Amino acid sequence: MPRQERSAATPVQELSTLLELWQWWLKEDYSLDLIVSDPSGQEGVPPVRHHYVFGAFDRREPASGEIFHFDSRLEELMDSLHRGEPLPGCNKPARIAGIRIVLFNQDVAYQASLETGPNKVEIVFDLSSVAFGKGRVPGYVRAVRMGRKWLIRPRHPEIVSLAGFEGDIDECLREIFLAASVAPHPYQEYIDVNKEQYEQALAGGRRIPE
Repeated sequence: MPRQERSAATPVQELSTLLELWQWWLKEDYSLDLIVSDPSGQEGVPPVRHHYVFGAFDRREPASGEIFHFDSRLEELMDSLHRGEPLPGCNKPARIAGIRIVLFNQDVAYQASLETGPNKVEIVFDLSSVAFGKGRVPGYVRAVRMGRKWLIRPRHPEIVSLAGFEGDIDECLREIFLAASVAPHPYQEYIDVNKEQYEQALAGGRRIPE
């Protein structure tokens, strides 16, 4: 999205900037799972979670209430998000509280979601270990909208150098993943005591997170 349009962007449009970042920079290192919670519109019937998955991955059987889409075009999904239209297979447009983006590989998973409130829009990244299946760090780092700019607020000590960085949303997202790529491994303690398990995980395929 051109920068001059970002000041007027909706939160869902801002979050979809992460899809652009994955497409041109991160897709060699991570696979992508765009998760949309689609209300059924029927009383007592829970929403369906639609997974639009891209990159290299091992498929898994859907859990109850899940639907996988493996042949969608990412550009079309981004266009639908920007226009506020339902994604393919969904009944209603994606809502702020019902959309998540997970970047994952055999090692770690970053889950991005939106938090909004009075005068607040934040993209929140939770971090978890795929290799060990534990060690979740909620709020690993946040990008907070401050007028037309965004401010990075890291929680994890390994990326504290990002504190106070301001920029457009694409600049902030890029800085987050640059910092993560050069920082010490967030699960190094697990690796040190479980090296064989870690090596086996890296040698295997990328499984879509539950």
